[in-house]
Amino acid sequence: MQLFRVLRRWQKRIRALVDTGAVDQELNEEIAYHLELETKKNISLGMIPDEARRQARIAFGAVEHHRIETREARWWSWFPHLSLDFKLGLRMLIKHPTLTVIATIAVAYAIAVGTVGFEIARQALWPTIPLPYGNAIVALRNWNVAENESVAASRGDYELWRDGLSAITHLSAVEVEERSVAVGAGAGPETVANVTASVFALTRIPAMMGRTLQESDEQGDAAEVVVVGYDFWKNKLDGAADAVGRVIRISGTPVTIVGVMPRGYGFPQRNGLWRPLHLERLPAASPSLSYVLGRLKPGHPRKEATAQVAVIGARAATMFPETHKNVRLQVLSLPDVVSAVPGDVKLALGSLNVFLVLLAALLCGNIAMLLFARAVSRERELLVRAALGASRGRLMIQLFAEALVLCIVGA
Repeated sequence: MQLFRVLRRWQKRIRALVDTGAVDQELNEEIAYHLELETKKNISLGMIPDEARRQARIAFGAVEHHRIETREARWWSWFPHLSLDFKLGLRMLIKHPTLTVIATIAVAYAIAVGTVGFEIARQALWPTIPLPYGNAIVALRNWNVAENESVAASRGDYELWRDGLSAITHLSAVEVEERSVAVGAGAGPETVANVTASVFALTRIPAMMGRTLQESDEQGDAAEVVVVGYDFWKNKLDGAADAVGRVIRISGTPVTIVGVMPRGYGFPQRNGLWRPLHLERLPAASPSLSYVLGRLKPGHPRKEATAQVAVIGARAATMFPETHKNVRLQVLSLPDVVSAVPGDVKLALGSLNVFLVLLAALLCGNIAMLLFARAVSRERELLVRAALGASRGRLMIQLFAEALVLCIVGA
């Protein structure tokens, strides 16, 4: 019942806001009904009809005054006056040009500096992952608690994690390195990511041309292949439609292009080439992997993965005491590892944000003082409006509308 009463109340409010004519008609009918009841009462007391009607009006009071009071008591009564308030705000901008120019520059400066500064800090500290369900991608990291630093994972670590984690799927190993890449007669350094084929299933981004890497490409006797990025294809291969199948040289080794990734894809570290990672060629205990990445399975929260990681980390410490005695395995978000920001840079960005907030507050305070000074100079005008019947709330709405117009111009 309570829900129906609330819905009914809001239905009446919306109807009153949309159809004000019908509401005024109901008010007139209500007033006429009360006058008629009072008139009949007076007639029953022995008055003639004209005198009974006159006395009823006297007892009821000024009809128009009641209409005005009722309209002003409505919660939306300020809404029809907004257009007038905005017009007055525009007039005030013209009437006080010096204040308008100063306040507009201050507002524009505060908005621009605050927006740019916050966006820089956000991209550095809380970068977004432009991948399907990118927030589910996590990174596994070995952390040496004694040295307070990260330790690169080995092939043995990767295989242990891959076989022991059920809350994380598409676990992928990545080795990033700089290599000399030759296309035709030209050559230059490029960032190459040696990855397991599962990295493309992890990111869920198909190739724009050709195919991505497959598990068969990781076999020792497989042909040397590479997937190139959009920028490499566009700049080094001139956007050729027959790029798939071409041969380029990476550190002197001829490799065949089997696919081209779409624009903007540079996972995990803005690299432009992906080669298959031959795990069997890596020493089992050598810390050679740049990243180990995976995706949380649907329905498996980060807490569950963290619990599994703790168990596997303890097992690794038992299996490899010489290298993992002080190592703890961690589950982190992808930006915390791939786009890690040093602590001093984080502190600087945090200080920058605080400074920008204080600067914006200072500018807003100066603008508020200017608006207050203008309001003081209009004291007589506001007193006249109040004497003519304007309520305190009505005057506050007018001043707020004038300030809002100024902010809109500055924005």
